[in-house]
Amino acid sequence: MKIIAQNLKQVPAILITIVIAMAAFMKLAGVSELREIYSKMSLLPLMRILAVSELLFISIYLYRPTMRIGLLLLTAYFGGAMAVELSHSSNFMLPAAILSIVWIGAYFRDPYLFRLDKKQHQPHRPSLSKQ
Repeated sequence: MKIIAQNLKQVPAILITIVIAMAAFMKLAGVSELREIYSKMSLLPLMRILAVSELLFISIYLYRPTMRIGLLLLTAYFGGAMAVELSHSSNFMLPAAILSIVWIGAYFRDPYLFRLDKKQHQPHRPSLSKQ
């Protein structure tokens, strides 16, 4: 039963990374709708770089030891996406929703990440005992 609960905690993070990965692959493939949107925002030359960045960031986010830095990178990326959308009078809700689910997934994977008290969860480190 504990294994099922542990696996269910991974579902939001995995689902949102699938969504982000699909968007990145669509950018890499040069889907015409995306090309049109990115050209309106004058970001067409950066579309492939942004796609590779997304793939890199979700890889870092999914790997357990680097999840925290992946969370920070995804937060910065989608925060920037919201800023670009707002500056072009577009709807910023899609990047905001994706970012919200990224944070929910991070909370389910490691709730100690969000604790405010000084008793932070420390990863297990083997002690070096003197013999």
